[in-house]
Amino acid sequence: MMRSLGLTGDERAVSDVLAFIIVFSIIITSVALVYGTGFSSIREVRDGEQKANAERALEAVALSMSDIVKGEAKRRGGSLNLGGGQLQVDESTDIEVLVDGTEVTPDPNPVGSFEFYVDDTAVAYESGGVFRRDGTASVTVLQPTMTCTSESAVVSLVAVTSSQGAIGSTDNVEVTMEEQSTELLHAETGSSIGVQVDVADTEYAPAWERTLDEQGWNIDSIGSNSVETSCSTDRVVVRLVVIEMTYGSP
Repeated sequence: MMRSLGLTGDERAVSDVLAFIIVFSIIITSVALVYGTGFSSIREVRDGEQKANAERALEAVALSMSDIVKGEAKRRGGSLNLGGGQLQVDESTDIEVLVDGTEVTPDPNPVGSFEFYVDDTAVAYESGGVFRRDGTASVTVLQPTMTCTSESAVVSLVAVTSSQGAIGSTDNVEVTMEEQSTELLHAETGSSIGVQVDVADTEYAPAWERTLDEQGWNIDSIGSNSVETSCSTDRVVVRLVVIEMTYGSP
């Protein structure tokens, strides 16, 4: 008589336990992989949206500022959703303008920055332009009005000031912009007038360098936080608008 080749009860039990362990391990591994990659992707999307929101918010601020700079309004306001970011005015950035070697801007002339921080990214309104910085790299989102051709040079400076410090929030904050003064610093018509624009103590020097180069300025030198430029023109206009910023919970 031939012996049955089937498994005994103990062998079947061991086999079932091994199968359960293998299936359970596969499930746990799959869950871990989905959790790790899925939540990582969600965080990346969330962070990207926060930074895009900061950029859109400062573009909106720039449009409101433009109304004040052009004399179309004395005061503007609105609401910004910080979404966990921080908002502040940093008065470090200084811009000097010289005409034929003579400085025509106040000394010092801190135009400052109105900045929205999210993690290692900052988006700032700086003298009419909007700049974005990721780490040490920076790009121009909106160009300031600082053009130079052989016919004319127009330098429109916007200084932002505030008595408030940095604030952070996950909700909306109200931002108010109000003109404090507007001054024509210099206007001249002639022949081959030498104009120099020096931007100092800025976190956005690479972006400033590219922007001024695109707007017709000769780049004389660039440092880690400064840019020096010059041009020759037949007409120059330099003006300064000072705007007070206030911001806080609605």
